[in-house]
Amino acid sequence: MKFKYYGTASAIGVPGLFCDCENCKKIKKIKGKNIRTRSQACIDNKILMDFPTDTYLHVVNYDLPLTKIHSCLVTHSHADHLYEKDLLMRDERWTFLEDTTPLTMYVTNVAEGKINAINCPQSRIVTKAIKPYETIDVEGYKVTPLKANHDSGTDPVIFIIEKDGKSVFYGNDTGRLEDEVWEYLARTKPYFNFVNLDCTMGLNEKPDVAGGHMCLEECVELKDEFVKKGYANDNTLFYLTHLTHDCPLYDEFQKEAEKYGMNVAYDNLEIEF
Repeated sequence: MKFKYYGTASAIGVPGLFCDCENCKKIKKIKGKNIRTRSQACIDNKILMDFPTDTYLHVVNYDLPLTKIHSCLVTHSHADHLYEKDLLMRDERWTFLEDTTPLTMYVTNVAEGKINAINCPQSRIVTKAIKPYETIDVEGYKVTPLKANHDSGTDPVIFIIEKDGKSVFYGNDTGRLEDEVWEYLARTKPYFNFVNLDCTMGLNEKPDVAGGHMCLEECVELKDEFVKKGYANDNTLFYLTHLTHDCPLYDEFQKEAEKYGMNVAYDNLEIEF
């Protein structure tokens, strides 16, 4: 599999859109891997993960082959993961496509409602409803949504994506995993080659209660639990993403993550496994 990160930031971007904090001032000068756009990824140039506000930037800056992609898995309805208004640009009134196969958006209920409201012709955009723990086939990939611990009003999910003996755990926008997720994993006993984890809270202390995002300490605890239960091992690649502007700069954060056998993702990073 090839897994490519197009965007690795939380909703406000890095540097923050309207932010003058010291970290953001520093990032604007240093740039490089510290510049982060809103989170988006792609598997094998076929399975797009989310459709955020920065999708257009990913097309022009990082060569995201959007016209060739026909499937998009949507985690939830927040605009940094689903900017449905840009989907209207696929309407035949605005766009010429050599390949007119519809773009299928795999979505839970709230996200489906947002997409349907823009009235893009079904010849160009199609929605397919998904539910937690119900496995579906997406272009030959086995995709299983799991319930995310995030804003419940967005009907959020995370994903397991499998093909040809390789498996990805895509854990964007979730706090500590719900008990029902652990129960599902205990029943199915997966092994993950690649684990993508939300680390929005960076080096902040672990909150007293589970929230909609994780910090490094929580990511390390999840990694250790995955290894303990056999869902991962020393060969599994762990990457941290969905970072915010008060996370450490890339070089510093990468050194910290390496202590725990993990890596920090950055925009335009491609990994093959």
